[in-house]
Amino acid sequence: MFQRMMKKARTPSILILLLATLGFASQDIKSPNLTPAPQTDKHRELLREAVRQHDKGSYDGAIATYLEILKENPDDVSALYELGFSYSAKGDYQKSLDIANRGAQYKSDLLPGFYTLMGNDFDHLGQAEKAIKVYREGIKQFPTSVQLHYNLAIALVGVKKVDE
Repeated sequence: MFQRMMKKARTPSILILLLATLGFASQDIKSPNLTPAPQTDKHRELLREAVRQHDKGSYDGAIATYLEILKENPDDVSALYELGFSYSAKGDYQKSLDIANRGAQYKSDLLPGFYTLMGNDFDHLGQAEKAIKVYREGIKQFPTSVQLHYNLAIALVGVKKVDE
């Protein structure tokens, strides 16, 4: 009986979590209103080590280090960006998208990168139209971002909108 009750309790929880994730991923991007925290020397060194791990293909090791930094400093946008990038490289596009959405709430020089990461994640998740929307939103804010223009062109070719 206990197992049946637990199974029943789990189903609504899973459904709520799934719906919340889908709703979050489909929301419009909010304008950034948060200020990043300064990075400590310790975190800067940890970040360099995590990037080295990522570059060697040790994404799980890099992710663990980024999470360690963010546990102590949740407003470290460099760690957020690199964490999203490692999740994407690992193929976990939904986690990458969630992190990129979080990072895009900060006023920082990394904002065009967060838009690029979100667009790429949507594209990998088979949501090309959302990717195109994100790239275009990023281009409105950062018209000189080569990455955003390039990735928009790739996404448009992918959906056979070459004229655009």
